[in-house]
Amino acid sequence: MSKYPFAVPALVAIVAATSPAVAQDAKASDPPVEKKKDTAFEAGAALGLIIGTSGLGLGPGVGVDLGSRFRLGGGALAVHLRTQYQQASTDGTVEARCATPQTAPCMQAGSMDYSMTERALDFGLRVSYRVLAIEERWTPYFGLGPKLYLVRATTTSLGLENSETDTRFGFVAFGGAQLNIGPGHAFGELEFQRAGLRHRITGDSSLSGVGLIFGYRLAL
Repeated sequence: MSKYPFAVPALVAIVAATSPAVAQDAKASDPPVEKKKDTAFEAGAALGLIIGTSGLGLGPGVGVDLGSRFRLGGGALAVHLRTQYQQASTDGTVEARCATPQTAPCMQAGSMDYSMTERALDFGLRVSYRVLAIEERWTPYFGLGPKLYLVRATTTSLGLENSETDTRFGFVAFGGAQLNIGPGHAFGELEFQRAGLRHRITGDSSLSGVGLIFGYRLAL
């Protein structure tokens, strides 16, 4: 028999009494989760590269975002207007043909080389859903929306320069992730955009491409 018959029960009682206090101290040491507003105005900038999928080369894209986000379900719904400038170039060879209908004598001129620079100012209404809660450190998101393109194409051929302008409607689909930093969040996204296009030098084509975009938005 133990010399100290009351030692074990006393030790158990001490541990049981101190356990709630230790648990409370551990809870108190955990940093509190900051509750964020259900709605917020957001403003930011975006910069990236756009790879044309219809013959246009790699070009820059620079944009400005203005919009809001709203808590919805377990995540958040975001609606932004992105105004973006993008530019891309291409070159090639085309066969010069007589005009149709022909109104004057014409001789085939053969082929000619050309270079073309496509500049576009577009306005896109982007609706996206952020999957995780607003308080989470990061969240993936996905979305889509319509775009209005104001296009200007400048073509140089045979030492002459010609410019064409056009207005086109298209769409954008995108997905990415954002990381909460400071008063807002940094984001990176992959997007696909498309709009029909027609130039005299190239015929039917499209203003389409895949973009890799990075930026930062303030949440106010």
